[in-house]
Amino acid sequence: MTSLTQSINISGLYPDGITVILQHINLRERNQNSNLPLNRTLDRDMVKTVAKPSPKTNADPAKETLMRVLHVDDDDDFLIISKRLLELQCSFQVESVLSVKEALQKIRQKSYDVIVSDYQMPETNGLNFLKELRDRGNDIPFILFTGKGREEIAIDALNLGADRYFNKSGKPKTVYGELAHSLITAVKAKRAEKALQESEEKYHKQFEKALDAIVLADAETGIILDCNRAATELVGRKKSEMVGKHQRILHPPEPIEGEFSRTFKQHLKEKEGQVLETQVIKKTGEIRDVAIKANIIELGNKRLIQGAFRDITEQKKAEEKLDEMMNELVTINEKLGVIGKLTRHDARNKLSVIANNAYLAKQKLAADHTALEYLGDIESAVDQMEEIFDFARTYEMLGVEELSYMNVEKSVNEAAILFSGLASVKLTNECQGLTVMADSLLRQLFYNLIDDTLKHGEKVSQIRVYYEEGEDQLKLIYEDDGIGIPNYEKEKIFKEGYGKGTGYGLYLITKICETYGWTIRETGVPGKGAQFTMTIPKTNKKGIIPYRFDNE
Repeated sequence: MTSLTQSINISGLYPDGITVILQHINLRERNQNSNLPLNRTLDRDMVKTVAKPSPKTNADPAKETLMRVLHVDDDDDFLIISKRLLELQCSFQVESVLSVKEALQKIRQKSYDVIVSDYQMPETNGLNFLKELRDRGNDIPFILFTGKGREEIAIDALNLGADRYFNKSGKPKTVYGELAHSLITAVKAKRAEKALQESEEKYHKQFEKALDAIVLADAETGIILDCNRAATELVGRKKSEMVGKHQRILHPPEPIEGEFSRTFKQHLKEKEGQVLETQVIKKTGEIRDVAIKANIIELGNKRLIQGAFRDITEQKKAEEKLDEMMNELVTINEKLGVIGKLTRHDARNKLSVIANNAYLAKQKLAADHTALEYLGDIESAVDQMEEIFDFARTYEMLGVEELSYMNVEKSVNEAAILFSGLASVKLTNECQGLTVMADSLLRQLFYNLIDDTLKHGEKVSQIRVYYEEGEDQLKLIYEDDGIGIPNYEKEKIFKEGYGKGTGYGLYLITKICETYGWTIRETGVPGKGAQFTMTIPKTNKKGIIPYRFDNE
């Protein structure tokens, strides 16, 4: 047989009906033997010419995932033409071997998606090849592709686990069209099966390793169908002691209402169950508190309920302990508050007696008497004690009130009214319309600042309160034109007990600012006056804007 130029119609395999030219296929010398069967030499029965393209189909083989095919046949020429016909579909990568022995070696070296095998071969037949694969646990899709007259082995092949059986004889368009379709179907089915298996394994692994106890039950009967390791540990039972039993076995008698537990009934009412708290009982009789989140799953006509149980026993105990501690703390605070008020009240009365007696003594003594200096010290000490009591009263109020928007201009003016010696000092209040998240102690804050100015500013003639808004913060500024504060004291003045008086005025201001979520620094120039800058962030920790302008 001489070289051929063959045109084969494979329009049934391609969307655009391609005319494939197989040029210069040199058939081997042994195929020139006229005694060989017609279907083994790919003779003129396979020669067709395409006159027109076939209609387009929805599938695009060029976009198919590459499928690796191992083709086993003892006819080299048949392998060559089959490889070309299949690979023209753009989704197959065909490797050809001439014997089962060679095929088994290939399979050990790499993986394939599907095997296409002849039946009759010199060393062994296709059925023995299939049986050996299945005996080894290899479930690769297997298609028997054999010659005419081999239908009698089809049943045996399918019984051994072959996916399909095809006869080589027939029109190429039909034979290879059906073969290609079966290859794609078998490979996709196997891939889907593998993906499902991997998904099930992944789910089962997650199911078993979940920290929460998970129980799957029949929604209609309440029978437990499955549970994970955490569930067995939660109730102290083996899996075999739970699966097949009613879900009532999980709960003590109290939460049971009729046929089901109370939470089981509640979860059945909603597909996306809410989190409910209840109790479970261990095999030993120990009761544990749990929170259960359940979901209804519908599989065909069957309704299942999957519950995730979380042991909250220790959490409940901690909450109860915390509640006890909080109640004790409230009681202690109430007692301390009562004692503090009574103590300050009685102490102030005694201080008033001391101050009045010191005043009377001074009136009885001559103007140059040496005792006057000592009496003055007594009066000064009494004044400081009054300030300390005021500090204690204010400190008790820190964080007690709920913060709300307070008018800054009004708070400054109310603080200034409390000073009788402010007539000689000009107060400029430029905070019109500004409100900040604060409480009634905002007035105390400005009172302490004004008091600090009058006591330590020495030559003060002006006080100014104003604000500056930046991109991410607002600065509330208090300043005077007194002697200012030395650089080495700028941080020390906010510490408890530091200063010429009680040392609590600026310390209390710091604590008030902390309660509001502000920061405060002394930013003045020594010799030119004190300046206190309070920085208010754009938003606080709760996401609330801590200042606004009511005139906008």
